[in-house]
Amino acid sequence: MKITVSFVSRPGRSASWLALALAAVGVCLLIAAFVFAVQGAGLRAEQPELKSRLTLAKQAAEEVAETPLPPQSALHQLRARIAAVNQITGSGGDALTGVLQRLETSLPDDVALISLRYQRRQREVLAVAETNRADNLSEVLQRLERNAVFREVRLVRQSERAGGRGGMQFELRLKD
Repeated sequence: MKITVSFVSRPGRSASWLALALAAVGVCLLIAAFVFAVQGAGLRAEQPELKSRLTLAKQAAEEVAETPLPPQSALHQLRARIAAVNQITGSGGDALTGVLQRLETSLPDDVALISLRYQRRQREVLAVAETNRADNLSEVLQRLERNAVFREVRLVRQSERAGGRGGMQFELRLKD
């Protein structure tokens, strides 16, 4: 009885699997080569159009660079005309954010705005606020008048807060 032991597998068993894997890799490489060839052809087809667009862009840039700016006096006249038109149309006055910032610095923390109506043309703010303490009203009026945040400060009305919750509600008319 003869015992033959070999740690090396017989040739031919893994050859078919290796050939199949190499064939699959080859097919993937062929597909990738085809995709790159198609994309290259597309880029070569776009190249003349891109060159013409580049020359047009260079010409437009040269025309813009050669156009001189108007003199400073003309710019000042244009700004004055724009300011006059803005004054006529009533678009002057602060933006609402500026008015709200000035109100925020003037109101104590325990005073809540209920409604705010800003009439930009008249440069007038109509604000309704409420507070838990009656002495806050006098503090608000003093702050607004003392700091000259608004040109004119007028108390339109004051009343007890609705719903029997205590405190008071007041309406102010502020002119910018």
